[in-house]
Amino acid sequence: MAVIIAELVPEQRNDKFQNLLFGILKEYGGVDLRTFKRSSASPTLWEEMQGTQKLRNGVVHRAEAITPADAQKAVDIAAVIVERLFPAVIAKLGLEIDASFEVSIKKH
Repeated sequence: MAVIIAELVPEQRNDKFQNLLFGILKEYGGVDLRTFKRSSASPTLWEEMQGTQKLRNGVVHRAEAITPADAQKAVDIAAVIVERLFPAVIAKLGLEIDASFEVSIKKH
């Protein structure tokens, strides 16, 4: 299911799909991307991700250069997703992540 959603996200630019995705993530994962912000940022994480995606597309598709600060910001955004949001969603779903970063059903 996650693979299907991940494949759809880049192709979907409409508010209905975004609202559905945000609603599912908030209700079942405990994360609200409409309001979540990194402690060092004023825009929401979602807004930062969109800006970073535009920079990434420029680098990959048009060989545009970015600043070291923009590159570091992308790394910082990814770190928040991997280190904070993903584990929080996994825990909220009653799952756990092992040392090799594999997700499994939480053992009691």
